[in-house]
Amino acid sequence: MPKRPLSHAERRGRQESDAVYDRRRREDRGAYRSSGGDETPLDDDPPRRGGVSLRLANQLRHAKRWAKCRAIVLGRNPLCADPYGWHAADGRVVRATQVDHLLPLRERPDLAYVLSNLQGLCTRCHATKSMHERLVGW
Repeated sequence: MPKRPLSHAERRGRQESDAVYDRRRREDRGAYRSSGGDETPLDDDPPRRGGVSLRLANQLRHAKRWAKCRAIVLGRNPLCADPYGWHAADGRVVRATQVDHLLPLRERPDLAYVLSNLQGLCTRCHATKSMHERLVGW
């Protein structure tokens, strides 16, 4: 009669890997400290070229607060802001699928969730704007 496969708890080395995973999760959660409803970054890894570390950028991008801000921006302005005038020149109306920071996140992380610093863009405009910011350094 065949044996059943081992459960996750029965696998060899599982407890050690779970302990490492749990420790890393606690450390990552410790990168933010709640202070009266607002989150204050306590980022200690080295900043990337513009001044914001990858860990902080990922935490901002994957936060529930970002998802809410993104939904608000796309709900208020469902069309691409057309920063290059391409859509107007073609006579087209294009739906916004991306939310972009007017002042780049790496330059002003304190404005990450400020609605006046956010705009809706189509994928083409957002990719072009982001590439330009990376090449020029904003």
